[in-house]
Amino acid sequence: MFYYTKNVEERDPLCLAIDSFYRYCSCELLQGVLGEQEERMLLNNVARTFLSYSIQKKEIPLLFETGSKEKFVDSELYGELYPAIKAAVKKLSRRRQLAWLENVLDSLAKTLCLSLLPLFFVTDEKIRVGLVSIPNYLYLQHVIKYLQSLTFIEIVFQPQPNDQIDLFITTFKELLPKQNAAHYLLNILNTNYETDLLPLLLSIQNKKRFAS
Repeated sequence: MFYYTKNVEERDPLCLAIDSFYRYCSCELLQGVLGEQEERMLLNNVARTFLSYSIQKKEIPLLFETGSKEKFVDSELYGELYPAIKAAVKKLSRRRQLAWLENVLDSLAKTLCLSLLPLFFVTDEKIRVGLVSIPNYLYLQHVIKYLQSLTFIEIVFQPQPNDQIDLFITTFKELLPKQNAAHYLLNILNTNYETDLLPLLLSIQNKKRFAS
């Protein structure tokens, strides 16, 4: 960490990229809900992974080796988180002196995902998602299928004001049964809503973890 911190101060391109990726995970994916110890673990895992790949600049054996690795790889959450991690690394590969990241994109993204995934695994408590008046039937079915692929989601159709809902999903805020409720507004022209919705769902899940 001394090496990493020193090189961030000296504006080293790789360490600046590590800092950007760490902040993306902490602020965007985990929405700032980690405690100090978990934040330190997150930064250590991210920095160690990027620095290890930078030595050879080619695919290397997975750094994440535990008896539970197969459970993570086969999980729905891994399948949803991996594309977000990969897209973030690909964006970093466009930076000056970091084109080599493109050559290890798949391997690096997988290693990062596996090393970060334990921070997202929480109790079996479900996140209750309320679907409110989505007029386009085909779009609604796509949303339902996506939510059903996430094992920690419980869908509530047309929730009532007294229902306990963690997140409302609708196309218009005016349709929400509660004012100032946590919500996600769908745009039926956006077929890639998962990129925005998944971090929000994960942050709600982690808030329940640290509240328990």
